[in-house]
Amino acid sequence: NESLDSLKLAKRGYGVWITGGFGVGNRVFISGLVRHQKISDTEEGQQWATNFRYGTNRFRFFTEAMYEKTETETVNELSELSKSINEGFVFAYGGDFKLNNSIVLGFSLRTVYNNNLKFVNMIPVANIACLMR
Repeated sequence: NESLDSLKLAKRGYGVWITGGFGVGNRVFISGLVRHQKISDTEEGQQWATNFRYGTNRFRFFTEAMYEKTETETVNELSELSKSINEGFVFAYGGDFKLNNSIVLGFSLRTVYNNNLKFVNMIPVANIACLMR
């Protein structure tokens, strides 16, 4: 019996990634990510990303770039195997503003492009985080 408070592990996939970053002076931080994931028996994907942050403890601005590729294998009614590849880029620009020691306002604008760098979508993001201490 599955319900909202139960945890049923299906062992359908896995993900492996490595991240790293380094500071440049007191105000700059550069980081990166490489990830491989197997979502199911027929779907897997890779991501590569880099992030540049500039700011202080009170405010931060960032820009990030990500490349994502997902491959899906399907079998049609004639038992023919086909593979579809979905790939694209995401560029995001935004920042964080700390109102006080407990509340942080975050904002960003994510732009999505296909694999030929043709514009697909723009996603504005805003959030409020309450830091518990």
